[in-house]
Amino acid sequence: MTDQVSSADSVATPSIFRLKFHGTGREYFGIWIVNLLLTIVTVGIYSAWATVRTNRYFCGATELDGSRFGYHAQPKAILIGRLIGAAFFIPYAILQHVSPTASLLLLLIGLTILPWLIVRAMRFRMRVLSYRNIRFGFDDTPPAVKMAYRYYLWMPLLLIPTAGLIWPYIQHQHSKYLATRIRYGNTAMGFRSDVGAFYIAYLQLILVEMSMFLAIGVIAIPIVILGVVLSHQPGFRHLMHSDLFRNGAPFLAGIAIALLIYPSFIALVLAFRNWLQRVTYNRITLGDMSVRADYRPWRLFTLYLGNIVMLLFTLGFAYPWVKCRTVRYLIDHIELTTRTGLHQFQAGAPDDSNAVADQVASIFDVDIGIGV
Repeated sequence: MTDQVSSADSVATPSIFRLKFHGTGREYFGIWIVNLLLTIVTVGIYSAWATVRTNRYFCGATELDGSRFGYHAQPKAILIGRLIGAAFFIPYAILQHVSPTASLLLLLIGLTILPWLIVRAMRFRMRVLSYRNIRFGFDDTPPAVKMAYRYYLWMPLLLIPTAGLIWPYIQHQHSKYLATRIRYGNTAMGFRSDVGAFYIAYLQLILVEMSMFLAIGVIAIPIVILGVVLSHQPGFRHLMHSDLFRNGAPFLAGIAIALLIYPSFIALVLAFRNWLQRVTYNRITLGDMSVRADYRPWRLFTLYLGNIVMLLFTLGFAYPWVKCRTVRYLIDHIELTTRTGLHQFQAGAPDDSNAVADQVASIFDVDIGIGV
């Protein structure tokens, strides 16, 4: 009897698994520099192979419960998809200078097929990912495309009449739509709806932006006061009327302001993107498993601000270290909680996904919005 009670308690006790990233900037640098040089030499053709090598490295460096993730896309399929995407993009770029009206018409045609591209892109991106020899997938059966048109094409039209207030709701619908159609094997994901959490996230962004501008003001006001005080000094008045001050001081002041504001703003935008992903991740379920991302806003901000400084001072050569330190933080702070373990899932039916729609979508830098 005691053994039965102990067994029931052990089943009822949830297990917590944390993702772990093992990649390093030193390892990735070798992959990155070869990819970069070969892509330049081949005028971009090698970029398809570079994408596969990069994704295989990062998936293979991500561990969950002693097993690594896999990436199975084929470079040739990605190359074909990119060529098709370029066949649309190049005429559009040319028409922008030759005939703006024709380029606008071509852009509208592209927008009408964008929701379909998003569905196909998600189908491909999920299908080429695996964990423990079980593939991920994306359910593109009806009404998947119809819903994509609703969320990605028609609903954004409400931004103007609602003065943008509907945007957090749209973000919520995007996340819910994508999450509930992703599956692992034959198990579909779930999503706990909570529109209020998205509105709170955007409210937090507004408060942070106000705090940042206030902080800049606190720094700038003493400088202005100091300038006023110095302007009454004879020696300083003589300097102000010199050509050196009139020509050089505004330029140096502009650089100082740019170095203070622009990196902080970029870091804030990138940090908020991950903060919004945290809101999405924390509402995803898979079977009896729940997801939790314990990202911290200030840590995200300092992470990206440090990344920008590293890239500026190394002229971009620190990118492998920047990439790995960012991925490490985002992955290592995700945990999964389940009562039945990670062996409950079964493989789903095979899929014949191709890379065409994925690369046509990515050539226009389409962000499909769930962090995948």
